Amino acid sequence: MIYNFLEKNIAACIPADRWYSSIAVLRAAKKLNRLPQKYLRQIFADIKKQKFSSLFKHCEDAELKTICGKKAKPLDALHKAENSLMKFDFSSCFNLQKQIKPQNKTDQARLLAIEAALSLYDGDLESASTKINSAITIFNKQKMYMEEAQAYMLCGIIYKACALFDPAQLMLQKSIDLFTQTGAKAKLAEALGNLGMLMVQQNRYDEADDCFNKALKMFASAKDKKGMVYVYNQISISYLIRNDLKSAKKYCKEAQKHIIPSYRSGRALNSDIIAQIEAAQNKWKNVVKEAREAEVLYKSAKNFSAMLEMMQLQAQALIKLKKILKRKKS
Repeated sequence: MIYNFLEKNIAACIPADRWYSSIAVLRAAKKLNRLPQKYLRQIFADIKKQKFSSLFKHCEDAELKTICGKKAKPLDALHKAENSLMKFDFSSCFNLQKQIKPQNKTDQARLLAIEAALSLYDGDLESASTKINSAITIFNKQKMYMEEAQAYMLCGIIYKACALFDPAQLMLQKSIDLFTQTGAKAKLAEALGNLGMLMVQQNRYDEADDCFNKALKMFASAKDKKGMVYVYNQISISYLIRNDLKSAKKYCKEAQKHIIPSYRSGRALNSDIIAQIEAAQNKWKNVVKEAREAEVLYKSAKNFSAMLEMMQLQAQALIKLKKILKRKKS
């Protein structure tokens, strides 16, 4: 009961991009279980108000502090690798992944989830699918529902990349169900955003808009600005695909209202989308400006494939502006 209370109240207030560990929360629950009720009442009352200082007095745990938003250094290679992955720093994650030596089943599942994400990044979709499904099985047996939900979401993204739409929808729906069960509002919103993009991929725009609107409301209620930018960018992409450039630009501007300086990947994608909109309108000077900004941001975020795409778009724009001479056919 203590564990369920901690999970629901902590999961409800964490942003979508924050690291989480069911094991750390379980450790805290075991410590609280040994305390007299007079201490528990105050701790529970504080947690409901999203105040964790009384919890930390009895649970001096660096991982728990990280989950609750306090600055604490990652303890091991596994934790560091998961942090790198959440920042889309795939090169650091790959190097850290080599250092990981699983000590138990939960470590093994976490490593499999990391390897699945790296395989997806490398385009090895078969390996990614096999590894994430193995991770899901272990997370389920260990009752690590937040990690299981995250793994289902990654599995849905992998199937979406394979154009396996029905399995992708099933995996994302399982992720949504589990995040609903745990009360993780921001994580739930992220899963809904991914489901929305799956609907866009199938030209099911009304269903996509419904997913995006739900996700936007959840991120707003959780005061998760990065999440709001994430969804506004997705909505903009959906309108760009529909060739509704006016609406696409409108939602790009909405995203810009909420972008914080540290959210480089969100800023990069926003500039990327604007560059694509300008390209569709043959505004090549603006394309160069926006694509260059996106290139720099992608580079700083170590998203090198996206960076190269922006360099290619700049080259196309410069050719249109006659800044680069086309090679003559021999």
